[in-house]
Amino acid sequence: MRAEVELKYANTSSLELWATYNSDKIITVLLKTNQVTQITPKPDMREKHVPTNKLSVDSETLMRNHIESYHPSISHYRHEHAPFRRYLPPELTVRDMYKDFAQKYPSVAGYHTYRKMVSSMNISFVKLGEEECKECMLYQKHHHGDSQNETCVDCDNWKKHVKRARISRKHYQDDALTDHDPTVAIMSVDMQKVIMLPRLSGVKTCVFMRRLVAFHETFAPLGSKTKQRPVVSAVWHEAVSGRSAEDLASVYLTVIRSDHFRDVTDFIFYADNCSAQNKNWTLFTALTAEVNRDATGPKTVTLRYLQKGHTFMSADSYHANVESAMRKIKNVFDFSDFVSSVERHGAKVIKMTTSDFVMWQSCMSSAKFIRKPMLSDVQEVQFRKGSTKLFWKVNMDDSEFLNGVFLQKKPAAKILHGIQLYPSIQMPRGIGNKKMDIVRNLCLLMPENKRCFWNSLPRNDNSEDLIDCQ
Repeated sequence: MRAEVELKYANTSSLELWATYNSDKIITVLLKTNQVTQITPKPDMREKHVPTNKLSVDSETLMRNHIESYHPSISHYRHEHAPFRRYLPPELTVRDMYKDFAQKYPSVAGYHTYRKMVSSMNISFVKLGEEECKECMLYQKHHHGDSQNETCVDCDNWKKHVKRARISRKHYQDDALTDHDPTVAIMSVDMQKVIMLPRLSGVKTCVFMRRLVAFHETFAPLGSKTKQRPVVSAVWHEAVSGRSAEDLASVYLTVIRSDHFRDVTDFIFYADNCSAQNKNWTLFTALTAEVNRDATGPKTVTLRYLQKGHTFMSADSYHANVESAMRKIKNVFDFSDFVSSVERHGAKVIKMTTSDFVMWQSCMSSAKFIRKPMLSDVQEVQFRKGSTKLFWKVNMDDSEFLNGVFLQKKPAAKILHGIQLYPSIQMPRGIGNKKMDIVRNLCLLMPENKRCFWNSLPRNDNSEDLIDCQ
């Protein structure tokens, strides 16, 4: 037998012998035809081990509850682009939050772990004036094709995005450098981000408490050559009214009718693309009614929209000045202190009252034969006296406006006859239980003359807390 094996492999090369003795063909065939559970290999345990530094569920819950105790708020300013992101007041930092957490729960987690938890909860500390363009950031990380003939949809979309941004920015800069007729007002419009009152420096009770949400809509002139026209700021708080589309439309009209613009016949407003704030049919209905109000109304109102992610304006610069003024004051006890901060750098403040807010509604017609644009594609819209049509441009460089009838027939007829479509709000909005919490816990830390504002706030338990809702 041994002689037969030696004869069989006498003329076999070493490579062939290696292949013969190392083949697993027999084993695989036998395993397929026979169920041998005793020799089943151990399952792969890679990435199955629990890390030694993994936080327990209780530790994660402690961190989440502590972060939520600061009451992060939805920001109307960025709600369209970041609907699931919440914001904390700019006087806070993650470092301050962690110091408080470490005092209450020592040895639970380190600073970097706490910071990662804040980030995972979509809570932001973006500073005023800073902005990041999502489209441009994705393009930088995008893998571009090597071939010049290769077409890339992502690259084409980014080129269109940048082109629109450059066009809108060029018009903005040209208007900032040009001397215009005194009857023309060219301004940027924007709402300051999260503002909660009161602010008491070093008082932890204030930071953890649900506070009053205040609003600041800024109308700022463009460029240094137009500084003879002041910044106009409309301010109010949630006990007076909210921040819905009809509220913002009422603010636009109140500012247009103010004495600061009594000699102005043509308004040009640069705004961002926020649909809840500047780009909606409710605002368009209100502005159509305003230009046709009576002989004292403006001749034209034009809205120009900067490209998403590239919307830094003069209004943002003034918001940074307001935030700086609030930091210098340190303690912003009541709404009057907030107004003083807004006025500190020269703005003319309009305190919105209940009667200034009108219950505007969208009167857009849903008829199929109506010609109206897709608002997402529009870069400029205009409203003209004597007409209820909407005039728009898809590109600011276009020489002529497109136009179409967008209103329902009955509201359009009333507007042309100068009839007021909707009544003003009769009662203030009011706030719920947090009024008593502020009075009970924070008013004792204020001077007596500052407590009157909080005691006189209208109470309404049915009003939603605007910290939690858009």
